[in-house]
Amino acid sequence: MTKETAHIDLLFQKVLQNGDYKAFETIFHDFYSPLCHFAVKIIEKPEEAEEIVGDVFFKIWKNRQSIQLTGSLSSYLFTAVKNQCIDYLRVKKPHFKEITNHLALAQEENPEKILIYDELVGRIEDAIENLPEQCKTIFRLSRDQGLKYQEIATLLGISNKTVETQMGRALKYLRSVFSEVIISMLFLINCL
Repeated sequence: MTKETAHIDLLFQKVLQNGDYKAFETIFHDFYSPLCHFAVKIIEKPEEAEEIVGDVFFKIWKNRQSIQLTGSLSSYLFTAVKNQCIDYLRVKKPHFKEITNHLALAQEENPEKILIYDELVGRIEDAIENLPEQCKTIFRLSRDQGLKYQEIATLLGISNKTVETQMGRALKYLRSVFSEVIISMLFLINCL
């Protein structure tokens, strides 16, 4: 158990034993974003994901005196969000054919792996934002929108060669920034 995990678990004990609202707020701020990302992976709707996470925290605060935490707080929170997402899918989409795929994904996911993954995604987004404007636009049109180089060239009124050059620069930059970070994070994920 890391120092940070131990600290969070201690804060949660204060919430359970003393109703310490300040400790509850700290936990909420630390976990809200990762839990929302996790919920979006399952239900694919950001607004509903935020509502689900909010409901989970509301229920925890409301039922704090009867909660018996046997594992880590992180596992408890991710499991609670997963279960709420599954309930949401059952109610909102009773004929949802892929619910078993989402359930399998949620059961296989390790909360620590999800946190590491979200950290990596955040760093990648930051690096993309640091690209020069034209380079960033071309990269996003290619990767996010799935446009081919010729389509991007036509859309932006530039040559196909310029698109190729800018994509090459973007990928070279991203590889240089993340080669060590990705290797470190993959190592951590495999160790969990």
